[in-house]
Amino acid sequence: MQKKADKTILIISAVLGVAALILIVLSIVGEFATNWVLTAGLGCAALGNLIQIMNGIRNRKSQGS
Repeated sequence: MQKKADKTILIISAVLGVAALILIVLSIVGEFATNWVLTAGLGCAALGNLIQIMNGIRNRKSQGS
């Protein structure tokens, strides 16, 4: 069960990372009137990193270290 949860978290983080990359590149290349694309890209990056930090803490606690 633990491996399945870790794999799911990894997939979610990877999808958020790819979405962040795409949105940030779009904000650089595209001409948008507002900064919503850059904000969304940075939000995806921050959320993906936060999920990985929480997963690392959870794994550390389950190993007993």
